[in-house]
Amino acid sequence: MQSLSVTDAGVEVHHAEPSLISMYGKEMRPAREWVANAVWEEISVIWLQVLRLPPDDDRSISLEIVHVNGESIVAGQDAQGLAEAVAAIAARAGNPAPDLSTLDGEVTLWKAC
Repeated sequence: MQSLSVTDAGVEVHHAEPSLISMYGKEMRPAREWVANAVWEEISVIWLQVLRLPPDDDRSISLEIVHVNGESIVAGQDAQGLAEAVAAIAARAGNPAPDLSTLDGEVTLWKAC
């Protein structure tokens, strides 16, 4: 599970994974949580991408935050707060928020100057 939050400092992506339990009831991997922080000064670009997946043309939305060193943080369409984060990032860039229900292709939400 992921959740997004946008602050004056940057963008935070919170990750939480439940423990992995075997079919025999043994814990194979403990639950874990971590936070990926991207500060505005170290973000080169933030993209919002919509892919169409065969065979039924299902839409898959992802938000990619690219660090100046080339590494990226990706949040999927199931991330809590995705729409609010997209609106906040677009507003910070001085642009209207894209309509996630009709968006197709790729949009640059924010780019470093």
